[in-house]
Amino acid sequence: MSSRRRRRPLVEEAFCSTKRRREEAVEVRSSLQQLMMLFSCQLFSDILPPVALKHQLYSLHSDRTCVDKQLNALCESGELLMFQLGFSTEAFALVFADQYKAKVLQGEAGRETESSVQKFLRALSTSCTSLSFDKHQLITDLLFSDAEIT
Repeated sequence: MSSRRRRRPLVEEAFCSTKRRREEAVEVRSSLQQLMMLFSCQLFSDILPPVALKHQLYSLHSDRTCVDKQLNALCESGELLMFQLGFSTEAFALVFADQYKAKVLQGEAGRETESSVQKFLRALSTSCTSLSFDKHQLITDLLFSDAEIT
């Protein structure tokens, strides 16, 4: 009988924990959108999409693991891009992929590199989670020619 009493609270706790995670996922997305609304694109002559920093989300949510899981899920789905800033292993910029692609294409319109950029952006839309690319990856994995890279 005592084991049944112990199981019920554990089941309820697991249910609450799962429910809390779902709610947290919605909150992480909402927080990310709110942070991006605070980003002033005009300060950068409207050439950058709205950006948020990963550590800003940590200050809004108590469970960093949940934040990381939600960000990873958004990145894996191709909805969010994460850029490492400088050489710091802790500084990441977060940008929604559709907004990033729109700004990049806007900046490339009419330039001779536009087709290469479009090719690269198509590769990004296949849920690419890499933070960086080297020449070897561009040639072997993404099938770029040497002329397209240099």
